[in-house]
Amino acid sequence: MERVFKKNFLYSVDCYEVWQNQKCIDQDDIEGEIYGITYGDTMFFGFMGLEQIGFSKPIYVNLSSPYSQIFKTEETSIINEDRIQYFKDDFEFVDSPYLCHLFCKFGRISYVRFATPNKESSYMFPVADKLYEFYGDMVELGSFSNTSINKIDNLCTQMVLTAKSNKYNITIDKSYNSGMVWNTMCGVYKQELQIVAARLNDGSSNWETWVSYYAEQQIIGYYNSIGYVPKNTIDRICEDVFQAAKELGYNYAVDSIEQLRFKVFFDLTNG
Repeated sequence: MERVFKKNFLYSVDCYEVWQNQKCIDQDDIEGEIYGITYGDTMFFGFMGLEQIGFSKPIYVNLSSPYSQIFKTEETSIINEDRIQYFKDDFEFVDSPYLCHLFCKFGRISYVRFATPNKESSYMFPVADKLYEFYGDMVELGSFSNTSINKIDNLCTQMVLTAKSNKYNITIDKSYNSGMVWNTMCGVYKQELQIVAARLNDGSSNWETWVSYYAEQQIIGYYNSIGYVPKNTIDRICEDVFQAAKELGYNYAVDSIEQLRFKVFFDLTNG
């Protein structure tokens, strides 16, 4: 399970079950995908093809939570299976998952479970209301293929299209700035990020958090100047910021631009 813990993954779903009060209340075949995308202390989950059971918008859990850990099988455990648990610390009592279990066998994810909270339980002792179990096969772990990268980009587009409030007027119209010659800002971003890095000696925040915050501030500055932000501009800003951060080092534990891009689109469309 250690090779899976806190790693990116793609899980292909072919059927599901929904449980409540220890009874299966719904089950069916389905073709879908679950993307686990890590960024810093956060694991995002993106979904494709699972809309019919309420899994369409991305969700996240906190990897730094004391409740996010590996559980080995114990005779005294209610759940008698090896599993990875991811927990969302700031969850709300709504029909949105606060807990994820990745059940593993032979170093692979065998099935995925999400739990929504019982509205009558407490923050101190949350109790699950419904359990959503997805069965299929783990397709990728760690690095994403080019096909998956394209699908993650589609998930970013979907976040824009389904945002309750498109606060920064993000447009997916490819005609905007299509003829613009983009001069790389990597050098400028590198200088400014180096100044930011010098202020992190107190350890109050990790480097990944500051990199994504910096990228988001560049995008917000663009919006403040002209009143909208094309998606392709966000993509280019993220690419240059990612490259600048990688060149600086500072333990930037992010393997691909897709992780930063997903984090940025999630924050901008859910803020």
